Amino acid sequence: MAKLNRIVRVTLTSLTRTIQKNDFNRLLIVGEHDLKQGRVFAVTSADELLDLGMKADHDLYKAVNVAFAQKPATDVVYIGNRKMSGSGGKTEDWPTTLQAIRKENDLWYGLAMTSRQPEDILAVADWAESAEKLFGTVAAQEAFDGSNTRDIASQLKAKNLTHTFVLASTHPELFYEVALMSRCFTVYPGGETWANKSLTVVTGDELLESQYDAARKKNASTYEVFNGDFPLTQTGKVASGEWIDVVRFGDWLKAEMQADVVAALSNANKIPYTDEGIGIIKNAMLSSLALGRARGGIAPDSLDENGDVLPSWVITAPLARDISANNKGLRVLKDVGCKVRLAGAIHNVDIAIQFVY
Repeated sequence: MAKLNRIVRVTLTSLTRTIQKNDFNRLLIVGEHDLKQGRVFAVTSADELLDLGMKADHDLYKAVNVAFAQKPATDVVYIGNRKMSGSGGKTEDWPTTLQAIRKENDLWYGLAMTSRQPEDILAVADWAESAEKLFGTVAAQEAFDGSNTRDIASQLKAKNLTHTFVLASTHPELFYEVALMSRCFTVYPGGETWANKSLTVVTGDELLESQYDAARKKNASTYEVFNGDFPLTQTGKVASGEWIDVVRFGDWLKAEMQADVVAALSNANKIPYTDEGIGIIKNAMLSSLALGRARGGIAPDSLDENGDVLPSWVITAPLARDISANNKGLRVLKDVGCKVRLAGAIHNVDIAIQFVY
């Protein structure tokens, strides 16, 4: 019997290869424990730790319980183990611990720990900065003293860190940073702000305006009671002064765009070094930008006072004719850029009321 292949031959090739992307909605809490669970493991409720033999007064259990108590709350928390280092009863240094955890499992973005020791906080903050993980911690009430420049909030601000945020509190033993990350990680990057959030389980502070102002000037956030019974987070910045949501969205956009461009390169037989090929790269960039706009991180197109369009983004790339023969020979495309208009967020409102007859 004759086959249709004689007339039309169809070959199926899958071009759906995907690149694994980082998850910016997962939280890791690190502490010391003796559970037989390896370097890092995941739980979906605090009771799982009790079932494994952890005591209810263990700081790791308390932190995980805070995470899952939020409304809404993250659905998974990773538990990292800081182990003993050889003989002598000493624990590992923090870079060793965190790199070992990351090597075994890197599906997390938020980072917290049970320790409140300043030397531990500084070590983890330095590691998080280079690893581009979001580290949260709590500062004691020294942060409310404007004349104190040696408290942990002041030290982190002096380091100009973009991936560490601090919550100042009169109750530093409570895991405010875990509560806030669990709450905000329920929203896609770009769709949230870290100010004006109500948290569960943890206690709000009743602060003087001068105390709040001192913490604010150190780029520390607070969790304060308003009108006697309504607690809310305030500020929502990292130690450098940038907004936490901007840092998280930037990390997400970078990873998303990188994966999309790599997928375009790997799924094509060849992307030519022509204007058409450069256009393919630009189109790959558009995917993450459009998703970032849909999720609220990037502002929609709007009009200026002259009626001209203010675009959400502008992608720039050279024409093939303007690229040097050397770069073409190296097969490296340089001078590709993107200017993005952030959507931002409203934290405070000024309203003027006038009475007239």
